[in-house]
Amino acid sequence: MCKHMNERMLDLKGKIFRNFDEAAESILHLMSKIVEMNTLFIAKNDKNTNRIVKAVNTKNALVNEGEELPFKETFCKLSVDLAEKY
Repeated sequence: MCKHMNERMLDLKGKIFRNFDEAAESILHLMSKIVEMNTLFIAKNDKNTNRIVKAVNTKNALVNEGEELPFKETFCKLSVDLAEKY
């Protein structure tokens, strides 16, 4: 990470992003090409609500940014539960 003037920049392997949204979108698009998946997303949860922060859908829109679901009804809960187990 580097700073230029008053703007905070993200430097990931030589590619510079102005903010989290730019970096997240670029990374999700790249990942969707590598793993050939329709939908990839970054979510934030407080173990009550799961909020989609950034989403990339290549064909069918399955998840949209800003959507919220009860955490207990999401696949993210499975990841969190398994991580806590191990």
